[in-house]
Amino acid sequence: MKKSILLLLLLLTIGVQGQDAVTLLKFEEAEKAFNSGDFKTVLEKLDEVEAMAQPTSKTLYLRIASLNHLFDGDKLFNNPEQYELLEGLRDYVNTYLEAMGNYELDDRFREVYQIGEDLKNYPENRAAWEKWNQEEDNRRNPKEYYPSGALKSITKTKEGSKTVAWQAYYENGQLKEEGEKDGEKKIGPWKHYHENGQLAAQGTYWDGGKITGKIGKWYYYYDNGKTKEIAHYKSVSYTSGRVRSHLWGPYRSWYENGQLREQGTYKEEVTLLLGTGYNEDNNKKTGVWKEYYENGQLKLKEGHGDQYVYEAYYKSGQLKAIKEYVKVNRKILLRELRTYYEDGDLKSTKKYSLLSDSNKASWEAYHSNGQLKEEGKYKYGDKHGKWSYYDQNGNLIKEERL
Repeated sequence: MKKSILLLLLLLTIGVQGQDAVTLLKFEEAEKAFNSGDFKTVLEKLDEVEAMAQPTSKTLYLRIASLNHLFDGDKLFNNPEQYELLEGLRDYVNTYLEAMGNYELDDRFREVYQIGEDLKNYPENRAAWEKWNQEEDNRRNPKEYYPSGALKSITKTKEGSKTVAWQAYYENGQLKEEGEKDGEKKIGPWKHYHENGQLAAQGTYWDGGKITGKIGKWYYYYDNGKTKEIAHYKSVSYTSGRVRSHLWGPYRSWYENGQLREQGTYKEEVTLLLGTGYNEDNNKKTGVWKEYYENGQLKLKEGHGDQYVYEAYYKSGQLKAIKEYVKVNRKILLRELRTYYEDGDLKSTKKYSLLSDSNKASWEAYHSNGQLKEEGKYKYGDKHGKWSYYDQNGNLIKEERL
């Protein structure tokens, strides 16, 4: 609070002489707090002193010095507490200079005068401070807008950091994504949102050079808030400076109703090809994977890598297809693929050659009444040699040689 100039002129030279012992002790406590750097306590003690006695040049100087330590111009941006310190400091400085202007020029007066000069670098009143905040916000946090005028993105600078906090918005004003950027690279934790405001994905980007990639566990969500996927990523930086994110480790996905959709594991190793720095074998499944229908019924059970199993099912739970494997000379080879109608009757069978040429297979397909429908052979995946076709009564209707 600004004190009366007339009153101060009468009291400033008196100091704390003539005041009671308690007041003197309170002032000594304020000085000790100042010497120890506890400036908030200084102000509290000075309030107690001035509640018992009038302010003096000593108490006013100590208050100004403490406020000057607490005020930080670098933190003035959008900081009401710092603005209150600025406003109070300016009032006390002006009071001191007016009251002591006719007295001998000493070091304290010079110090307070310099503080007053420094304060001229800051907004002179609240209206000027609010205007400065707006201008500073535009400078520190550049914004992009849609043609409609709606906010599209905002970049928030961080003091002492080369990274910026970045937020993007849908045209309806809903937050679209947020995280940190280094230039155009996404780094660190990020969140992505659906247009209705529900979280769409969250995870971490790894800084690997010129380009970033996903790393660690990522969560994906439907727009109703339910979990859609949980995936793990491993980012690899190549000599070219490129970064690729590979799925690795456990993976699970769900239907929108919350029912498990797919689960399994991706290979954890990353293989590099000379010249390309990338191998198509990456992001490959390993072990036994399972897929489910939306009603919870098993849809597919399939082995990858050294797991040799394949079973497909109808939504009713009836077996749809199955592969059978056999071990030959320490190798696991596919022996037969059988498919079934939903009522359980055999639909087709494909038997592979295990001895002379594993790329050859014999084929038989059946009508739903059990009658032979077609028969022939495959070679390297294509029909080969004589093929015969039959009607539902078992009568031959066509033959061809391929």
